[in-house]
Order: sequence, then structure tokens, then C-alpha cells
Amino acid sequence: MNVHFQNREEDKKFIAFNETIFPERGELNRKLTDFRYFNPMNPKSDTSGNVVATDDDGKLIGQALYHKTDFFFDGNRASSEWGFDFFVVPERRNDLVGVHILQYVKANKPNVFAAGLGEKALKLQKMLGYNVIGYLKKYVKIIHPFFLPFGLLRATNLKSGSYPKIIGKGESLFERISLDELWNSESPYNENLIEFARDESFLKWRFYSKNFNYAVYRQVGSSGNPIYFALRTVKIKGITGLVLVDFRYDVKKPEQFSLIVSSAKKIATKMWLPILVTASSHKSS
Repeated sequence: MNVHFQNREEDKKFIAFNETIFPERGELNRKLTDFRYFNPMNPKSDTSGNVVATDDDGKLIGQALYHKTDFFFDGNRASSEWGFDFFVVPERRNDLVGVHILQYVKANKPNVFAAGLGEKALKLQKMLGYNVIGYLKKYVKIIHPFFLPFGLLRATNLKSGSYPKIIGKGESLFERISLDELWNSESPYNENLIEFARDESFLKWRFYSKNFNYAVYRQVGSSGNPIYFALRTVKIKGITGLVLVDFRYDVKKPEQFSLIVSSAKKIATKMWLPILVTASSHKSS
């Protein structure tokens, strides 16, 4: 077994491996790979940050995937990597392949983050000295049962033009913005948190790349780092629902988060979408 950083010669093998281990994703597999690693909107990302394991014949048997991101903490900005799709083929899991991959990551990557780990993966990472720094909870809101039949008929990934241009009024007014209207936040929204950077280059890559449709809303009249949120539609048990995928605000002002959620609910209502989903590390009241 050989654990190493992925090299460019392994790209085709890597793509085929992910199509095999995640068959439920179908054509989404290649779209995700292109979005993460072969995307002109994010020239800093490539497959060389991935950690892979191969057997003696050079066949891929495990992986831990990463892409670069910056974060703020205690007033300082630092580079890090976000991990996802940690996987070992079932027939090699008793050979401690996953342990060797994570040990290699720990020895060669100074700052890594991940979320949504399975129970076994979380137990393994804690055993190797990785720290749990918070928890994400998923929240689901039924907007209106009357909309459920419409949710069955709607497309999965609605284009940004399907969303209302303006929502709310007065200080609660948000506007859906285009790529050319993005701002550049070079400082954190909150000083006393671990907060991932949301500068212009990140926003362009994350929300304006091809194959994935998002709607980004910014509070009209915001000064400094503006309050914003991003939405997309997905199928949830066969029903098209709205997902609040990203947002930033001053956590010392919880009314701003309430404003974001209420605005998302209004958008779902205007679009006749029956479900709103989001995830948050903040405590629910």
C-alpha cells in the first residue's frame, strides 16, 4: 500500500474511482469534480492536495479529498483546506487504510477542516487527535402543505433568473445580485469566531460556476461587509425544496439571522416551493 498526494497522472483514474464508489451521484460525479478541481473560476484548486491510497498494483483503494480555503481567527487570516469524501473500499477497511490516510494528512497538512462525518469516520479521526470544534444542525421548515404538489413537478436545480429580484422592504430589503455586483470582503464578519473567508474570488467560484445554479442576495444599503445569503433548489424525497446554503451576518445581532431566514421563507413562498432547509452551528431558541 502506498499513501501519497495525488499526482496529475492519476486524474483519470481518480475520476473513474469516484464514479465507482459514488454511483448514486450519476452524472453529478463529473460535474462535482470539474467544479472542484478543473474550474477556471478557481485556478488555485487542483487535485494535488488530495491524499490517496493505492495497492501494490497502483489501484486506488482510498481517498481523502481537499480544496483550499482561508479562515479568520483572532483577527488573523490563515490558509487551510476543507476535507470531504473520505472513503476506503470496503474490502480494505480492515487493513487500516483509513488510519494510514489520516495519519498522512495530519503529518502533511497544518490546517484542515471537515463537516458531516459519519460515525465511524468521526470516531477514527478523534482517536488520531483531530478535534471537534462545533456541531451543525439541520433545520427543515414546511412552508405550506398546499405547495407540495407543485414541488413534485418543479425542476431540481432552478436557474437564478427564476428567483425574485427583490424581496422585503425598508431595512429588510434584499436584492439578488449578479456576478458583476459582487463585493470583496477582506476582513471577517465576526472577530471572535473561526470564520471562513468570503472574499470575491471565493464567492465567484462557489456561486457562479457553471453546472450549479445559485441565487445570491445582499441586503440593500449594507455598509462594510454586507449581510448576504445564498440559495439553491434540490430534490428532497422527490420534492423540489429551497436550501439556504450560505450566509454571513454579525452574530452579536441575532435579529439579522432572523431576517435572513424570514427572507428565505418569503422567497420560497413566492416560488411556490414547499420546503426550506438550512444548517447552522448556532443554538436554536
